Amino acid sequence: MISLLLMAASVGMANSLECPPNTEALTTKDSQIPLDELEIRLKPLVRCELAEEAKVWMTLLKSKVQEISAEELVAKHKKTEMKAVEDALDALEDAKEAMEEVPEATKGESESTAASQEEAETAVAEAHKQIKEVMGDDQEETEDAVDSSIAKEVLEKSETETGVDSKSGKQILQDEKSATKQLDKIDSKELQDQETLKKVTDAAVQLADSKSEIRKSLLEHVNQLYAERTALIDRTNLVINAFEEKGAAEEPITEYRQYIKAVSGLKVDVSDVDATLAALKGWLISKEGGLRWGKNIAIFVVTVMAFYFLSVIVGRAADRGFKASRHTSALLSDFLTKAISRGIIVLV
Repeated sequence: MISLLLMAASVGMANSLECPPNTEALTTKDSQIPLDELEIRLKPLVRCELAEEAKVWMTLLKSKVQEISAEELVAKHKKTEMKAVEDALDALEDAKEAMEEVPEATKGESESTAASQEEAETAVAEAHKQIKEVMGDDQEETEDAVDSSIAKEVLEKSETETGVDSKSGKQILQDEKSATKQLDKIDSKELQDQETLKKVTDAAVQLADSKSEIRKSLLEHVNQLYAERTALIDRTNLVINAFEEKGAAEEPITEYRQYIKAVSGLKVDVSDVDATLAALKGWLISKEGGLRWGKNIAIFVVTVMAFYFLSVIVGRAADRGFKASRHTSALLSDFLTKAISRGIIVLV
């Protein structure tokens, strides 16, 4: 009879540990759920439920990493575009100087005039070539459309979070678009006119400023995404640990942790000064970055100092106690006092 009851109980427990079909994650509705609350919610879940939890949390983390990569790629493209615009501005400045020398050369010999005219035409042709490089080719149109879409989304988010007038972000994109159109219509003959050359130069300056503002917003937003990624990693690790404790296979656990290790940390391109400074600044002021490390270091230092002073106080008290005892030699008293003091420090 007892054996039958035990068998029935074991069968009932086994059934209670089985996952129903179409099991869904229960803890991912709020990706910013506090860690202590998440830990409590994970306790009653069985292994198969935790497997689904880990899978969904990993999906959230992957999506965040993809978002970071997309914005970093756009920022990199903007840097390349800015370099092309700067080269075009240099070429336009050379063309302007060459054209200004032509009238002065007409006062001298005809050979000098012809040479100056040829130099001006060469400079104008080079400027036109640089402008065309800024415009790119047809193959880059799809990439530019994706970049513009991401940049627009980031600017809108930045304005919403900082309370900036919503027109400012649109204005930046509009300035970039209008300057691009103006440069795209120019041919080499038009550049030989000094007034047109000045307008084109102004448009190039506007384009450079717009791209710089867009890139700055992208780098600032990427820093926010880094903090969000760190928060997701903390929660994902908590779920993975719970999954492992309840008998998860080694293969998925290893795969998850290798992925987390690969996407963690701050990776910067030291050749890109602006991006490096922005990343370091963002990390230092981030709650999930520098502030967290600063807090942990401060707690560690305070703890060490507290235990050190405690060891001194306890050591002195022990020394007095041993010296007051007639049954303890001076050598043993000194040994025990040091052992107690150092033992307290070791506890840290």
